[in-house]
Amino acid sequence: MLYIPLFQACVFNFAEKMQQFHNVDISKLVPQNFLTITTNMKSFNETEIRAKYPEELSKKLINTYATLAPLIQNNNNNFPIKIEHYHYITKNKNEATELLYIDNNASENVKVIKELKDPNVTHKYNMKKLNQEVSQRLKKIGIDLKFNQYHFKLFCNYYNIKNNKKFCFVNTIGRYSTYSYSLSAIDFIVDEIKKDPNNIISNLKEKLKKGS
Repeated sequence: MLYIPLFQACVFNFAEKMQQFHNVDISKLVPQNFLTITTNMKSFNETEIRAKYPEELSKKLINTYATLAPLIQNNNNNFPIKIEHYHYITKNKNEATELLYIDNNASENVKVIKELKDPNVTHKYNMKKLNQEVSQRLKKIGIDLKFNQYHFKLFCNYYNIKNNKKFCFVNTIGRYSTYSYSLSAIDFIVDEIKKDPNNIISNLKEKLKKGS
């Protein structure tokens, strides 16, 4: 768990260089879900480490974590990638990545806890940075499309991105609103473009004209 953010960055860097040097898209050979490591660094707990391991080993782990933590925090995504999972309850199935149901006859009771998330962490991209990130990702996989404000507007209008809390955070003060976007929004846009890179922009324009 100490090295997960570094391992994940290595996987993505390897995939990028394979595309750059050999024109090989790793995601076509290895399913995308196998390229992403699903572990959260927040689960590192010094008290649990001290209780679980002998003193010499626990001290080694804690010291290593103390060394790595600021490196992970202060470097860009080419060095570490923090894997974090956020869960919230929605009644809209289209926004969900996992489904559950409530059974009124269950023997065990639970409480639903609503935790506020910092949008500076969960939705840290403004429109300019989102467009840049999408363009960089497309370039890495060999798609020649410089994603710009006009393209983004097409996606927003057709896929209703600004009204999807998973993709967009709206900060409203008085009559004015500002919008910030999540990594999930970038992933979604890139995935949609990959399906039909040559025609997606023209298709979105045509569909919006027809009101479909």
